Amino acid sequence: MDVAENVPADVLPPAPEFVKAAKWTVEQQRQELERRWIPMRLALKKPLGFFSPRPTDVVVATVPKSGTTWVTHICHQIRTKGAEPDFDNQMPDVTVLLEISGLVFKIDPNKMVQPAEPRIYCTHHSYETIPWGRGKLIYCFRDQKDALYSSYAFHDSMIVLKGRVSLPVYVEFFTNAIHWTADNLRNLLVWWEHRHDKDLLFLFYDDLKEDHTGCVRRIAKFIGVDCDEE
Repeated sequence: MDVAENVPADVLPPAPEFVKAAKWTVEQQRQELERRWIPMRLALKKPLGFFSPRPTDVVVATVPKSGTTWVTHICHQIRTKGAEPDFDNQMPDVTVLLEISGLVFKIDPNKMVQPAEPRIYCTHHSYETIPWGRGKLIYCFRDQKDALYSSYAFHDSMIVLKGRVSLPVYVEFFTNAIHWTADNLRNLLVWWEHRHDKDLLFLFYDDLKEDHTGCVRRIAKFIGVDCDEE
């Protein structure tokens, strides 16, 4: 799903005529990235004051394309003892991105009925902007060059962008215009300071790949769910 195609009209400016063309110039690529992502970035940074976590809630917090869905699905599989998720309709059963639930779908995440306990949510917000004090946080960090390329591949797969924004233009825009890497690294430093907090589990994306079983056990223990060998 292209979230930017579902946001309210007052968030995303109207599309210019050139977006209908089969190819875009470099300047048009930059203009379309700016039109779509700067307003979305500002909108998605709005405070999460509408969310009131329970003591048992789990929030998976990552920067984009850094294991958000992967870790959320691990938590879901643990809490449901391996039940098969509906991959065509993952919200609200599995992935409830807090900022999207309110901004795009106008859904109150506090009232969502989830298939099992604990309730699981995810967010791209920073440590300082998450309304916390109860529950548990899982943070996952990924090498930023890998995360940025994954972001490009994800957005390039969308019908509205496919094949019309080059990788160099995308990387230049995300690193210089919206300071993707710098912001994410600053975000990492804040999370790192809290890595020993009892309500935070700090993970690395590469560890999830290299020691998947060990990470699953750590997550299960952290969220308080017994996890057998199967």
